[in-house]
Amino acid sequence: MKITIIPMAIYLLVVSNTEAVAPIHFNRAAGRDVIANRYIVEMSELAGGPARYFQVKAGGKGHSIRIHQEYTSNVFQGVSVEFQNDADINEYVNDPHVKAAWPVHRVPGPKPMKNYKPEGGNKSISYDAHILTGVDRVHKELGFTGKGVKVGVVSALETKSAPDRKFSELHLTNPIFFSQIDTGIYWKHPAFGACYKTKGCRIAYGYDFVGDNYSNANPHPQPDPDPFDNCSTGHGTHTAGILGANAMHITKPAPAVPFVGVAPEVTIGAYRVFGCVPDGASSDIILQAMLRAAADKMDIISMSLGENLPWSEEVDAVLASRLTKQGHIVVVAMGNIGGSGFFLGESPATTTDGFGVGSIDNLLDIEYIIRDEAKNQYGYSYGIAFDRPFPNITAEIVVNNPTAADDGCTKLNVNPKGKVIIFSLGTACGSADKCGLARTKGAIGCLVYNNGPGAVIINGDEKIPCGGLTLEDGGAIVAAVKAKPHQKFFFSDVASTYSVSTGGTPSSFTSASLDAELYIKPDISAIGAYVYSTLPANHHYYGIDSGTSMACPYIAGALALYIQAKGHQTGSRLKTIFQNNAKPVKNYQSEYAAHVALQGAGLVNVYDAIKANNWVSPSALSLNDTVNTQKSYRVTIYNNEAKSVTYKLSNAPTLTAIDFEAGNDMMLETPNYVADFATAKFSADLITVGPKSQKTVDITFTAPPKSSAELLPLFSGYIVFTPQNADKAATPLTVPYAGAKGSWKEMPIFNIKDPRGGVTLGILNSTGKYITGPTTYNLTDPKQVLTIILPLSTPAALVNVELLAKGSNVKQAKSLGYLYSDGPYSLSYMPRNTETNNSNGGYQDNTLTWTGQLSDNPNNGGNHTVKAGTYIIRISALKHFGDPKKFPADYYIFASPEITVVY
Repeated sequence: MKITIIPMAIYLLVVSNTEAVAPIHFNRAAGRDVIANRYIVEMSELAGGPARYFQVKAGGKGHSIRIHQEYTSNVFQGVSVEFQNDADINEYVNDPHVKAAWPVHRVPGPKPMKNYKPEGGNKSISYDAHILTGVDRVHKELGFTGKGVKVGVVSALETKSAPDRKFSELHLTNPIFFSQIDTGIYWKHPAFGACYKTKGCRIAYGYDFVGDNYSNANPHPQPDPDPFDNCSTGHGTHTAGILGANAMHITKPAPAVPFVGVAPEVTIGAYRVFGCVPDGASSDIILQAMLRAAADKMDIISMSLGENLPWSEEVDAVLASRLTKQGHIVVVAMGNIGGSGFFLGESPATTTDGFGVGSIDNLLDIEYIIRDEAKNQYGYSYGIAFDRPFPNITAEIVVNNPTAADDGCTKLNVNPKGKVIIFSLGTACGSADKCGLARTKGAIGCLVYNNGPGAVIINGDEKIPCGGLTLEDGGAIVAAVKAKPHQKFFFSDVASTYSVSTGGTPSSFTSASLDAELYIKPDISAIGAYVYSTLPANHHYYGIDSGTSMACPYIAGALALYIQAKGHQTGSRLKTIFQNNAKPVKNYQSEYAAHVALQGAGLVNVYDAIKANNWVSPSALSLNDTVNTQKSYRVTIYNNEAKSVTYKLSNAPTLTAIDFEAGNDMMLETPNYVADFATAKFSADLITVGPKSQKTVDITFTAPPKSSAELLPLFSGYIVFTPQNADKAATPLTVPYAGAKGSWKEMPIFNIKDPRGGVTLGILNSTGKYITGPTTYNLTDPKQVLTIILPLSTPAALVNVELLAKGSNVKQAKSLGYLYSDGPYSLSYMPRNTETNNSNGGYQDNTLTWTGQLSDNPNNGGNHTVKAGTYIIRISALKHFGDPKKFPADYYIFASPEITVVY
């Protein structure tokens, strides 16, 4: 897949050659789904409001504009404005009341990991998602459920309650307010109290910013006050249930297993930004939802959305930081682009002050059971199209042709009438084709098993029950049928739980981050895989989803428990406490902790966070690369207890990740993890901190000695502060660190050399082939549009695409202008591409098209048609940490063969 860039370059932060820097601190021109002619403009506080000011200004200039949103919060003032002519925005750049501008873009809708499944396990274990995180102990021993004082401090109730204590027995007042920005909520669900905004309702706040019919194809919002959702995928209802459902005593509709959310008495505000087809929402609407949540005095804002962008400069990430500093703690899903390498975190999870959240696999999963006559059990997940399990039936299973790649695609080898048929997944067609064909031949059910590791959730057919199985279970059923062809299998509609072999380790889908400037992301992790929660009625009330979308509300709920116990804290203090008390988890089947870029500080433990009296700051150490790292790093240990505490300091390094290889510009999808470790030297190994006091310690890091700096090895680990003389219940505090050996500045940005067969940088001719010599384009011929293929192996702060005269020195010549197509190709804050496409947000390249238009400046000024003639195209990228004014020294430069333009 390719991303076509529509450049919306305005107000450049960075420049090529000697262009002047415009008076705006940020410009958005990455390869995102930009909405033409529309901008979020931040302004200073104005009498009469920003919309009125903009309208008067536009009228005076003779511009036709439309105001889509007005922002009047004390944390962000401005408008979302659409111009009839895109270049009109340039006439506002020098206005003294304009602070910054970002092009409006579409944020993709939520995509939980529907096909993410474990490989096996025990099918008889009771379900409790909270064992790993201390939430179970907070509920049972401390009695906290998310209800507490909105302003001020609530004393921790050091009482113990029986495991079956009802949450209604707690009688605390003034709820902690939580907001969710998502697909809305099915508030009629009994697990939320089945009410909205009336007295005593837990769903007490909310707003629908878009309406049911809103989508990318119909981007015309129809707001209304009720965020009710019974038509979408139910993503918002699922995430809200993780946060605060109480399904312990519900019988109609009964869950497969009773469960509670992390904070089952929290008060929820639901802010809907996706329609029934949740494929996207505009960034200006998401911004408005964030500000509405803050205006409704939400303590915590949970955002299970975002897109691939490892920079903190996008408007949603900027606002997330501001709101967190103001006291509205913003928690954001880190993204599901795992398996494609590092630097793939998403915005707004890249917020510098809010929480970016990674995912850890749950200990348990829920599946439905098939049982043969010998009482052997096989687990299946029901198909999406039929959207419910098999009814309680007994039937024969017939096997089609499992060794064929096209098993069941176009023909059947058996008669399935009145029976359930089983296919192998194969690669020639999808489950909808197989199961649809089986239905037309009289099958009463359809099973499809994976042809690789793990199970598969299938689409199947909408008119007959269908199920997806693991390769192991599918193969075992095939063997059982062959051994006894006419035996009857029992299909249960009752869910069963079983252990997950990867439980307690980082989810394979969780985005491996570090941001583009080598800061640690994610900040922390939570349970995000195999999470059973609430769904709308149109999805049968309950179900399992996986994704960092699920981990995000888990952290939000944990924060609510902490605030109830300890009172409101600043965002920085909360992050410190939660990171200090998180538990680093190991890679699957490994003796080493997983890399910090996968899990941040580790898996949240809210019980230890509540019980902790001491902390270490800073709570994370981003060491940069070894060219720019500090000589040493100072941390401070704070002792808030009435007696002295002695800490022993130690270093727990992770395996070092090498995500580059010699001779290849593109980062690897699967890094090489090597046993080459960073070391840490302390100014003192034992530190005694007096009562109600603090002490500092200096830490000197040395990069892994064996790995080559030319490949930028990414090292990480945890500094562990183990109490020696504290109460037995005291647990160690940890501080994650991460850095790079070598020079980030010297790592490639353009993917030019790629022996693994990925997409490389170049220009295509009319037949779609890369040009290697002089080429002529008739730019009046639509078949001869000039196409630039721009794959970025690492994130880029700035990419300029300019036209030079024939024979120019590409490192010295002043350009004739920026190639222009709906805006100049001066592109800033771009995400990196990936070796292969990742359906959750990683793409192989960016595509730029050119029909002969040039702009004289990068600020989206006027454009004109280039004269016929022979030229060179120069593509330059600012090096990491480079100075934009130092051209060509701080740029990578690519020059095309000669391009002859004719008309």
